[in-house]
Amino acid sequence: MTNDKSLDPHIMSQFTGSGHWYRFGLDPRITCTDGAKYVADTAGAYWLLDEIALAQRYDNVVLTKAIPFTDFPKEGVALWFANDVIYLPSEH
Repeated sequence: MTNDKSLDPHIMSQFTGSGHWYRFGLDPRITCTDGAKYVADTAGAYWLLDEIALAQRYDNVVLTKAIPFTDFPKEGVALWFANDVIYLPSEH
């Protein structure tokens, strides 16, 4: 089985701010931007946003977590968190 999920670098480079903030179920205080939502939608990675949201309940520092299996695109992505918002660095 091949992973055909891919984050388009051209599309990713166009997220330079966000016009919308999206709430999702685990913690209603935490939102994500257009760019983070693109990552979740395209890569099927709402689980990743959930992991980030859940970590905020316990950690005020950067968290590294080994995930033994994922079908997330191999190129990876950086997501930042501040002021209860998950976003792409280009949206800062």
